[in-house]
Amino acid sequence: MRHLVGGRLPKLSAEERRVVIGSFDFIGINHYSTRYAAHAPQLFNASHHNYLIDSLVQLCMNDLHDPMVSLEESLADVSRVDFLRNSLYYLNTAIKDGVNVKGYFAWSLLDDFEWNAGHTVRYGLVYVDYNNNLKRYPKLSAQWFRKFLQTNIKPAYDIV
Repeated sequence: MRHLVGGRLPKLSAEERRVVIGSFDFIGINHYSTRYAAHAPQLFNASHHNYLIDSLVQLCMNDLHDPMVSLEESLADVSRVDFLRNSLYYLNTAIKDGVNVKGYFAWSLLDDFEWNAGHTVRYGLVYVDYNNNLKRYPKLSAQWFRKFLQTNIKPAYDIV
């Protein structure tokens, strides 16, 4: 990290490090979307590093709205189910390891208008048909999440 971030990494004195270690009362994670990473060694030789390439990965967004994709395909959001299962599995693992978790909220209930992306992405557990009077259809992820909440099933790594 020091090699990649260089002079932008703050330098803390021994006293500052002592004060910072274990000093937090609360950590909140606001996770709006998933980005998949792939190893990108060509970025290592980049002449100008910044926060977008410090991690040496290529990022791509999933769940772009494509009007050519059928409703049935849009409702079969297996990757979101996988994301929820894995997130809840590792959250459960953290709780078992003693992490004091106070809550979990799946983002987002509905596909919506995103301030910087309009209707071009779909985050919701429920599909909103923008061309049909905003009719709503529960996606596979909504069905899975409802079953999870109703039955207290243990999250598993495997997909549906």
